[in-house]
Amino acid sequence: MKIRNILWDTDGGREALASLPKEVELPSRFDQSHFASREEWLDTISNWLSDEFGFCHLAVSYTHLRAHETP
Repeated sequence: MKIRNILWDTDGGREALASLPKEVELPSRFDQSHFASREEWLDTISNWLSDEFGFCHLAVSYTHLRAHETP
């Protein structure tokens, strides 16, 4: 699964914004079937994004990869 169209909250820091990805491939541990609810899944992804990149996000889009697509 890919996260796309990430809108980062950098408090207006243009340099920080330029260094952050607009899309990210999620590691397999974030498969939704591993979580008790959609809310838990989304919260876990949100926390991971913040921890991984050092900034919070305001919005994202989620895209499931098809079998023939590569991450």
